[in-house]
Amino acid sequence: MTVRQLEFALLQLTQQMDELLAAVKYTLNGKLAVTLVKPTTLQNILRDISLHLPDNYELAAGIQRENLHMYYDFMSSSNRGYT
Repeated sequence: MTVRQLEFALLQLTQQMDELLAAVKYTLNGKLAVTLVKPTTLQNILRDISLHLPDNYELAAGIQRENLHMYYDFMSSSNRGYT
């Protein structure tokens, strides 16, 4: 590898670590980071949930992609220790 390739690989690694640390900090503050649960994954989860709801019940914001941001706002995460 050339020095430039190594520098570029190191830069990418640094950026990925920064993104991961930001997501972890966001999660520790009780929020769900978009980088941890991708919109497509969230939409699939919501679709599965909606299929199991009783008749006449629906999700608050539906499962349309343009409404997914609402679920990221609604959801919170918790960090629980088990002993």
